[in-house]
This record gives sequence, structure tokens and C-alpha cells, in this order.
Amino acid sequence: MRPFVLTTFFDGLPEHGGAYVHKKNMLTVFQRISSPALQVVVICSTDGGAKVVRDLGLRAVVRKRSLLDRLWGFFVSSDAVKRRLGPRLAKVSFGLDYVLRGLGTNLVIFSGDDARVLQVLTHNYVMQVWDFCHLEQPEFPEVAHNGEFERRQWLNRAALPKATALVVDSDYASRLVQRLYGIDGGRVHSAPFLVDVSFDAAAFDDDVEAIVRQRYRLTDPYVFYPAQFWPHKNHRYILRALRTMKDRGAVVPQLVLSGSDKGALSAVLALAAELGIGDYIRYCGFVPNEDMPYLYRGATALVMPTYFGPTNIPPMEAAALGVPVCYSDLPAFREQMGEAAFYMDLENPASLADELARLIAQPAHAAKRVAGSTKIAGAIQRHTAILSTIIDRYVAKLGA
Repeated sequence: MRPFVLTTFFDGLPEHGGAYVHKKNMLTVFQRISSPALQVVVICSTDGGAKVVRDLGLRAVVRKRSLLDRLWGFFVSSDAVKRRLGPRLAKVSFGLDYVLRGLGTNLVIFSGDDARVLQVLTHNYVMQVWDFCHLEQPEFPEVAHNGEFERRQWLNRAALPKATALVVDSDYASRLVQRLYGIDGGRVHSAPFLVDVSFDAAAFDDDVEAIVRQRYRLTDPYVFYPAQFWPHKNHRYILRALRTMKDRGAVVPQLVLSGSDKGALSAVLALAAELGIGDYIRYCGFVPNEDMPYLYRGATALVMPTYFGPTNIPPMEAAALGVPVCYSDLPAFREQMGEAAFYMDLENPASLADELARLIAQPAHAAKRVAGSTKIAGAIQRHTAILSTIIDRYVAKLGA
């Protein structure tokens, strides 16, 4: 019997942050469901990505995205073009459907925001959706300006109703997608973002820890915020909390920041200088994955005052390593972490200042932690179970 073929995509670089982490860890899910009866094929746009896939024992196909591919994608994504030329478009030899047919694809899965979903003409697909922040927080330029709001709405409206199934990051997002886009709840599944499983079994070496501390010039106490520099990440909030601590004469922790600059870094550093706390800021740039557990482990707390969610990867990483989490006090965020985090009032930086002062002065206060390893293992299992269920239902309905 011919195996069921599931085709997916793997693109991006570690510098892309949480999106890359999630996509890479989805490969572990695909590895788990792979069998003689279910073959997984991963289309990669780079040789480096293909190596990551093959190292996990999965089949990788390199299909680099040329200018012709991008122009074709723009053309074929038009509803008007599909209505008039659909059957002919599916036969074009450089189109995505032609490639999928050549691979024997039964079902396609997109592990996130990917406009290629609109190029799929003769195959069914599953789509993962990470957030709806352009509708919940439209004030931020990264989701509202230069056509980004329109792009997101265009993609969601065209792709979500047609999907065989949707996977969202939380029950909150499940309710949201049903309300915003009229999706039937039976087609929506919720599973959290995937954290690198290495955090579950992180082994620490004292010599390596000393090297890492020296490399990034860490001082005690310090708080850690690994996040790309977008306005919605709200780094400024932490700076104002540190200024409050300084004004009170409290111990001011070093603020250790990592992540790629998406345009907001210079403003963050300028505000730190303006507030007179520039000496407390340590920007590490992009930090390789092997150093991250050490940066978490030595921190007094992970501080994450972001506006976007509802689920985020750093709180789970910190919790897996037993590090206290200071998190945005938003209803959907409480749904993610429950009682396992200290919550910050985003309109009042003093609330963070109060919490940090307690964490520094009262070590016993830091005992409020979460069994994060269970959460990480559970997330992998959750995605595996969901995808298996989706495929079983699909086969029962349409056959392989």
C-alpha cells in the first residue's frame, strides 16, 4: 500500500527567534509521527535547513525560492486569477502544486504564517496560526504600517476558512479565530508554541558557566529578557522600572538583553541613557542556543513585558530551568502561566520594581516557580497527538 505523504516546509534562521525555534521543534513532531505508512517530506529553501531536517532522519527536498517563484506566487495567490485559470495554473511546471504532486503529497502542513498557502490549488492543507495581534494591538507599527495589517488580513481571510484544520497556540486563540473568522470549532485545535527540548535536560558545567558569564560580562544580580527589538516587546517598561528602583535607593539589577534588532534597539539604548541607567544595560546581541540556558540560570528573573501573545516561548524556557517569570498582566497571558508567574501591570512600571526588589531581597519569594519541563514535554506530545488525529480523520474521510 502506498504510504500517506505529509509535506511541510522548513525555512528561516536562528536569528529569527521564536518562529524559528517553533518550526525547528515541529520537525521533532514530524519525526515522531513518521512511519512506513506515513512519510514526511520537508521542503527547504536552503541547504542548511535541509541538513537540519536530514539530521533528524526526515526526507528533505531543497527548493530555493527564486524571483520567478515569488512573482508566480504573487500572481497565483489572486482570487480572480484562481477563479478564471485554476485548472491551468495547477499544471504549470514551476508552480507549488506541480512540486507537491511530484512528491505524492496527500496533505500539506504550514507551521506558521506562510503566504505559500495561497499557492496550493489542488491539495488540502493544515495551517498553524501564531497570533491575531494585528487585530488585538493595531497600534504597533510592526503589525499595522506599510501594508502589514492588510497582508495579515488578506492571508487569514483567504487561507483560514479553506484549511482542513487549524492549530492555534491556546484556547484563547481558538475562541478568537472562531469569532473573528467564522471558523467551525471542530476544525480548530490548540497546542502551545514549542520550546527547544534541550531546556528540559539541560546539563550545566561550572567551567562553561564561568566562560559564559565572562563572555557576556554578567554581574549579580541581573534580570534577563531574550527578545527581538520590536516596539511591542516593550523594553522601555523595564527601563522605567529600573529607574524607579534607582530613585528608591534599592539594589538595581543589571538588565541583560539578547535578540536581533528589528528597529527599536537604538531607541531603547537612548532611553536608558536619558534615564541615567545606561550602565545597568548589557546588550548581548544574538546569543547561540548553547549559551541560553546559562543566561537564564543565573538570572534573578526572566522579565517579559510584551504586549503580544497569548503564549510566548521565553516564560516556558525560564520555567523549565526553575527561573522566576515576571510576565505581562493580561488575561490571555494568565491563561498560559496561571499561578506560576509574577504579573506586571503594564501601565505601572513600579509594579515590576516592587517585584524585582522582593526577588532580590527575599530569596524564599523566588520559590514561586513552575514545573516547566512537564510543560515542554507535554507541548511536544500535544502537537503529536493533534497532528495524528487530524491525519486519521482526513484518511477516514478521503482516504490516502
